[in-house]
Amino acid sequence: MLRDEAAADDLTVLLRATQADRELAATQIAEDALVSAETYLVLTASGAQAVLYGVSMYARRAGTDMTKLLRRFRFAPVYVEATAGTLRQQGFEILAAGADPDHYEVQLLPGRLVGSPLASIPELWDAARRLLDAAGRPIINPAYAGGEEHR
Repeated sequence: MLRDEAAADDLTVLLRATQADRELAATQIAEDALVSAETYLVLTASGAQAVLYGVSMYARRAGTDMTKLLRRFRFAPVYVEATAGTLRQQGFEILAAGADPDHYEVQLLPGRLVGSPLASIPELWDAARRLLDAAGRPIINPAYAGGEEHR
């Protein structure tokens, strides 16, 4: 379910709660996007059906209670964030998705129409790495509930 709204370019989003290791983080993002592609499609502006290589993210707006937001990700040692504008500059689409007004999907591979072959894992890894590059350094999650064995 997509909402009819666009994320403002200056909206800071909690892009992804993730693994501390960059390669593991990229792998997890790529795998999640592939599951999304096997499950969801979206309509493009022209009305065509596109595969959703989506990665979930949450908005961090002015006044957001970060403690409450980060508790959602208590099993992730770090998170990354970026503005919607930065992600768009890198070629990603941002779609308002679901009933939660702070939930968005980053479309890793925009414009892939239904019926075309699914993207390869290396292609998705490359897109995931670009996403992580756009977000910059990971931030330690103070709500992380795991111990050393989870890092």
